[in-house]
Amino acid sequence: FYIIGLTYDPDQCDIPGHGDFLDSLYLGILFDCDVSGADLSDPNLDDMVWFDGWVHGEWPGYPFDSLTILPDTFLQAPDGYPDQYTVYGDDPWEHTLHGEIEVVPRNTSYMWDDDNPETPGNDVGEAGASAGYIGLRLLYAPPTPSDSLWVDAYGDSARIPRVSAHQWWNWDNDPATDADFYLYLKGEHPATQGYQFVPIPYVLGEGPFDYRFLQSSGPHRLYAGDTLWFVFAGAVGQGLNGGYDDYYGRGWLRGLRQTLDYALAAYYAGSVTSDPYHPSGPFEDAHWVGVEEHTSWGSPVSSRLKLATLQRGPWLTLEVHGVRQGTVALYDLTGRRILSRAVHRLDAAPSVLRLPVGELPAGIYLVRLQAGNRGVTKKVILLRN
Repeated sequence: FYIIGLTYDPDQCDIPGHGDFLDSLYLGILFDCDVSGADLSDPNLDDMVWFDGWVHGEWPGYPFDSLTILPDTFLQAPDGYPDQYTVYGDDPWEHTLHGEIEVVPRNTSYMWDDDNPETPGNDVGEAGASAGYIGLRLLYAPPTPSDSLWVDAYGDSARIPRVSAHQWWNWDNDPATDADFYLYLKGEHPATQGYQFVPIPYVLGEGPFDYRFLQSSGPHRLYAGDTLWFVFAGAVGQGLNGGYDDYYGRGWLRGLRQTLDYALAAYYAGSVTSDPYHPSGPFEDAHWVGVEEHTSWGSPVSSRLKLATLQRGPWLTLEVHGVRQGTVALYDLTGRRILSRAVHRLDAAPSVLRLPVGELPAGIYLVRLQAGNRGVTKKVILLRN
């Protein structure tokens, strides 16, 4: 997950004539994936790139419905929902404010290993060695003109955050200047032939090659001292929709779409006042809370496994219930483990651990209690006087 805060400090700005705000501001993430290291024949030269989601009507016949995409598999049959959209709220781990089912564009740019025209035969996915699809999904962004806005049946303001542009290019069109890059962010670069959402290269007469993709959000206005927050998820899946891994022998694996659907559910896990139709920034509601209460998304852990926290000065005190042997670890919001402690008890009576946090900066952290295949995570806010 990428949680990005963008703050405007006029004293650090070198734009001539800048004032109290920046206008027409875009944020983008660029992936240059080269799929993959298991491809022994020019792995960077046979990539392919595409997009899942809303495309502003630029692609005829898109989105389309040919599959039923389930959390851990898919069926070769239409289900009434576009394949490029997430059906959200129909599984127990997907919370919506009013209990309705929501249909959300996946906002996903992705790449995969395609057929290398310089080698004999069809080597898409390298016979399973490079079956992974890698992608980036926008989960949250402040409002942009690309969003869909309405008032729902309950009188609440509703909004679907949407990608502003999906662009790809090869080394022949790498942006040479900031002005070039800005045109890609806006979806107006001449190299992409007028597309805000550039279709699969085959449509533009291009074959597999060394591609990059750029996903952007904007335009935004950012005032001095304010911060705009964005949340993206990057993931890899077994193909786009899942499949059997016969090459490495790992059995059935989820595809990129299912994995990024779980990412959306993970972001809104624990939310009280928001969901994908009523979006909230990473610090505007509870997020990520209780994600690990499901060991396999559908198999709840024992309710006896509990973790209570209390910060006092330089120590974080943890009261652990239901564990004889396990570990407690503290993570920052990037997922970096800062410290951990083992739990050893002769019985499952409550135990108390103290973690030294006096040297850590104030902010939000995650405490993870793991006992075998059971786990629970709590969000902790460290305060400083």
